[in-house]
Amino acid sequence: MSKNRFVALIIFCFMLVAGAIAQQQHGSTNDASIVGDWNITFAVSGQTASGTMSLRTEAGGLAGNIGTPHTGPGTLHDVKWSEGKLTATCVFEQHESILLAGELKDGALAGTFQTEGREGTWKATRGSASASSSNH
Repeated sequence: MSKNRFVALIIFCFMLVAGAIAQQQHGSTNDASIVGDWNITFAVSGQTASGTMSLRTEAGGLAGNIGTPHTGPGTLHDVKWSEGKLTATCVFEQHESILLAGELKDGALAGTFQTEGREGTWKATRGSASASSSNH
């Protein structure tokens, strides 16, 4: 093996290992897979509230907006996305904060939430920009 091929092989191995480490640190599912507009429905105690959620990349992480007629408009804080799992805190002016935990499965986000001392479920499917802009 020539010296040039050996050096190229070493560089290739280094790049491969560095890429694997970066992927492990940041999760195997990139932020872009959930960025966009979503139609979200919360269910608790036999009642539902539907609205919109919009996720975007911001300052190297994720941020977004959320709103329903029940909660009013709000923003997403402490958004974490790793290994196909999402956590976030929804902060509203006229409603108690909502803690979200869920995962992306079959193109939909779904999970559980906690607010006002209760726990419920939520599900979000891809929506349109015009639908989400009404709650921002």
